[in-house]
Amino acid sequence: MENTISKPPVYMIVNLTVHEATEYRMYEKGFFPLLKRHGGEFVTYDDDPRTFEGFAPRLGRVIIFQVPV
Repeated sequence: MENTISKPPVYMIVNLTVHEATEYRMYEKGFFPLLKRHGGEFVTYDDDPRTFEGFAPRLGRVIIFQVPV
């Protein structure tokens, strides 16, 4: 009997500060094809996130990616 239980994806949450927008854009151009090649997806980003629990404020950009297990 084959295992039919699907594995949920992993969500990666990144918090960073962009100091050099031009350099960051170059990084993005290299990163997104790599993410896609491995089945990952960009979910969303926010440059002004709201904190509902924990330490606030969270400074910088928050990015969420989804990757398969």
